[in-house]
Amino acid sequence: MFFWRMKEKPEGEIYDWLQSNKEQVRVGTSSYMGNPVKDTTEFTQYVYVVSLPGITLIGTTPHFLPTSANGYLKMTRCKYGLISLLFGWWSLPWGPLFTLHALYVILSGGRRRTAESLLQLLESGWDGPRNLSVTAHRKDLLSVSDDALAEIQARILKGDFPSEIGVRIAPTQWADNEVEISFDYPVSDGRDWVGEARGLLLLVDKNDENQLSGCQLSFRDDAFTARPIWI
Repeated sequence: MFFWRMKEKPEGEIYDWLQSNKEQVRVGTSSYMGNPVKDTTEFTQYVYVVSLPGITLIGTTPHFLPTSANGYLKMTRCKYGLISLLFGWWSLPWGPLFTLHALYVILSGGRRRTAESLLQLLESGWDGPRNLSVTAHRKDLLSVSDDALAEIQARILKGDFPSEIGVRIAPTQWADNEVEISFDYPVSDGRDWVGEARGLLLLVDKNDENQLSGCQLSFRDDAFTARPIWI
């Protein structure tokens, strides 16, 4: 007996809408079918099971937004619970086991993800915590000088990096105030402060906040430095 987990494919109308309205979602001014949506708004997904001779298929639904118009997904829960009850348990031993799991997920209210967590998955292809909210981890720690901006933009162009890439800034151990930069996406478990300066997305590990807060990122003599602005 075998089982096959059908991978989640974030494709469909709700995902297209999220990508088209991501800026409004992140500042809390978007509306989906008359319902306000911000980065912490939760979408719900369900699991269902279908068994065939010798194989058990485990599927996941698209994400749904619970609203009064759809009865807060009561009928949707019933639909996928009924599918698993009728068709999920036929193949032994996995069918009954995964049917029970699917029913547990459904009765628990489904799998919930925030809008920001879905956007990270859609934009970068990297999975993250289901309750991820970038706005909960936003803080502008540094400013950026003209020379640093020009050098970073040149490196982005040379590396052909996507527009949503972030600039990670980390202190070095080699010289006072010297920092390294790299290009990365925000760490999905909330370890980064995510800030913005002069059109750049700046990423700073929260462990480095005290060392870099209030500094200006500069580039001189082929090296990046982050010095307090008053120095």
